[in-house]
Amino acid sequence: MLLDGSELNTPKERQTWNFNTKFRILPRDFVKLKNGKVVLEIEEVAIGSNTLSFDEYVKLRLFALLILITQSTPAYQTLFKFLKLYDIETFDLVYSMLENIDLAPQVLQKLFNQFKQSTIDELWDTEEEIEKHYQDPKEYNKLLNGTSGQNLLFYFHTLTVSEYIHDYTNFVLKLAKDLITKKTEKNVDKEFHTISNYCTGICHNIFGNDRMETNPEFDYEYDILAWMNSKVASFLSSFKLDKKLKIIFKLTEEQYKTVEDELDIFGHNKIGRSQVIKVVGHHGLWRKPVVIKQV
Repeated sequence: MLLDGSELNTPKERQTWNFNTKFRILPRDFVKLKNGKVVLEIEEVAIGSNTLSFDEYVKLRLFALLILITQSTPAYQTLFKFLKLYDIETFDLVYSMLENIDLAPQVLQKLFNQFKQSTIDELWDTEEEIEKHYQDPKEYNKLLNGTSGQNLLFYFHTLTVSEYIHDYTNFVLKLAKDLITKKTEKNVDKEFHTISNYCTGICHNIFGNDRMETNPEFDYEYDILAWMNSKVASFLSSFKLDKKLKIIFKLTEEQYKTVEDELDIFGHNKIGRSQVIKVVGHHGLWRKPVVIKQV
């Protein structure tokens, strides 16, 4: 963002970097005055320079989306801890996802392509073009219902979490397993299976109408909960159990009521869910592991 008054937005700096810039609407920052004129907040953004192409800019925007989704999903913290034991950083995982989009499920590839196209479509050559465009009542209505002018990162984050989190989790786990395989000759299949089930359980169906009735459960050979709470960097194999542990992943009644109350306010749709994620916070969205018994 080329903010007025910032050093980066001085003539000298703009010339130094040879910025290529465009304009876009600040999300949800608009109003129609009593005289009928639509007023919008508009920002200028650098979408290229003498060292950055526009294609690279679009790719970096997708990278930002992958970072947002992956880093902010609590279940994946378990995976990050496991990867750390093999000297694999979170960055390594997300960058691998970016470079291997073709390995993602088709629904995700389509979603990522939509995000990239939306990243291109939100850019305008001048402020005047934007202002003129949204004087049209039909176009202004798109701002009101959220089909235009939204924060793309938040919007596509919500789409992924609410509709494609199962596919996204499988994509994350596939690339993580590939990175581990390249790092060690040790057979970690059983341990990784434990991590995978935990991530899948936490992420399962958090917005569906039947989410209170579909509670996944898994048997664990390792005490995954004790390992997660341990502050010592230990391999999961150190937490082998004599008897398997059965864990069910559930949403509490309070979680359900909180989300439903917010959806009633913001709408039971994609735009509404994006608002709910911001208001409720991640502690209120994801399933909780509950130990049933040892088997």
